[in-house]
Amino acid sequence: SLSGGSLSLEQAAGGLSAAEAPPVSASAASAAIRRWLSSAGGKARFVKDHAQWSVFHGRAKPLLEGQRRMAQLPGAAALLRGLASFEPSRRWTVEQALESDFFGPLRVAGAGADGDSAPVFTA
Repeated sequence: SLSGGSLSLEQAAGGLSAAEAPPVSASAASAAIRRWLSSAGGKARFVKDHAQWSVFHGRAKPLLEGQRRMAQLPGAAALLRGLASFEPSRRWTVEQALESDFFGPLRVAGAGADGDSAPVFTA
């Protein structure tokens, strides 16, 4: 359960597991966003905001610094994309994240290679 005896994740999702839940793209919120983006004002605002604030392409000064630092860490961009995917069915699991190139330098060579155990990481 979540926070001291309240709803479980499945209960909060209407009794559906993440695999059974309808995609976010089928939601009323997603439909409203698509309508807004198809309007002239919505499209113009999105283009402007994306150019300024996109984590990967934005030109705001703090984002440029973050992009520079992320470029120095192999696998960082892929890890961020995987963990921050809006669509739950596309979002990375903990296992996928730990198997990413980002964590490669921390893995102990040969550990977990037998398929019976999880990869071992150095401290």
